Amino acid sequence: MKTNISFFTHEVGALDHRKFLILRAFYGGELGWAMEAKFWGLNCLIGDAKECRLDTNAKGEKARIARALELSLKDLDAFLVVLKDEAELIHDDEGVIWTDQTQEDLRRATTARQNAKNRRNGNVGLPSADESKTSADESKTSADENHGGEGIGGDGIREEQQEDAHARGPAAAAPSDFVDPEDADRYAFALRRVLSRKKKPDRPEAMALRIMNEPDVIAAWKLERMPKGEPLAQPGALNAERAPPPPACTCGGEIKAVLTVGEGMCLSCGKPWTYDRKWSEWYPDPPAESSA
Repeated sequence: MKTNISFFTHEVGALDHRKFLILRAFYGGELGWAMEAKFWGLNCLIGDAKECRLDTNAKGEKARIARALELSLKDLDAFLVVLKDEAELIHDDEGVIWTDQTQEDLRRATTARQNAKNRRNGNVGLPSADESKTSADESKTSADENHGGEGIGGDGIREEQQEDAHARGPAAAAPSDFVDPEDADRYAFALRRVLSRKKKPDRPEAMALRIMNEPDVIAAWKLERMPKGEPLAQPGALNAERAPPPPACTCGGEIKAVLTVGEGMCLSCGKPWTYDRKWSEWYPDPPAESSA
């Protein structure tokens, strides 16, 4: 499971919380508001770090943080001292920076992930690691305890909803915890393809994860992303022609055409099609003959 968070909680009451009043008053005026904004930027870096503890001792890490917050190294060191000693918004354990709120959000997220994992494995009745220790009332913390009043919700609840969606079914499934963000569009395409089948599997989202890297799925996904109406020949060629839109596939699915080469593929069944320029017709390619 992940050891960081994708969200951290923050209540509107933080505007008047004493810790932020101290921070803004320390710097004063517009600079005070700017430094509060940089604190929330620092929270993003903390939440993204392993176990939500940002180790500034690693080589080059302070330079990375300073660049992200648009501070000099000297100003960053002074800022961290103000956050720790004056506003008491962070903890600093010999260069490892963390906050109470990001730790609380991580605890809730970890509980949600463990609960979802138990459901996926069929261990619905098993309690999570923290379930026996924390009640709903105990998880509601005061504004002062939570560095500006970040209340219950946020990453833990969001992730539990996402994980629970996988346990309930594919329609609500979120691929963020299973695939890289850059592959999320291809996962969504594979899921739509699975759901379009007449006979759907019991776990379509799991099937989508399995087939999303298959060559025919990748090819069909690329076809879907290509703009329609491109010329059959290369752009600027004298013999460039435009083909008519392809018909519906024999299975009823939509055919996505790569008109630059006069080829297409059904987005539902994956059947390849070819445009015959001589007869100005689209034809399904015959199945490949067995080599056996």
